[in-house]
Amino acid sequence: MTKKSKQARAREFNTTSRQSIKERDQNQCIFCQMEYRMEEVEWTGQGTLSIMHYIPRSHGGLGIPQNGALGCISHHMMLDNGNKGYRAVSYTHLRAHETSLHL
Repeated sequence: MTKKSKQARAREFNTTSRQSIKERDQNQCIFCQMEYRMEEVEWTGQGTLSIMHYIPRSHGGLGIPQNGALGCISHHMMLDNGNKGYRAVSYTHLRAHETSLHL
């Protein structure tokens, strides 16, 4: 197993950061809370949650609570893949969530 660089580790959410994000977002997908594009969310994807980066790792986004939000797999895929043209709108909602938290 290769050792990750200090920069790579800084871009990942550690256990403490993950717990903080889950508590802050009430263990719910922020997009589901907003009822964003629910007609396209698969019920199987709603039960599995993951941490999303506001600023992507590829752009130097850090693994800190201020740079993360909780999302279900369906919404995370909409955000990351952008294959349905929802990336820009999804990021707008993600930023609105960030702003509402006064981060």
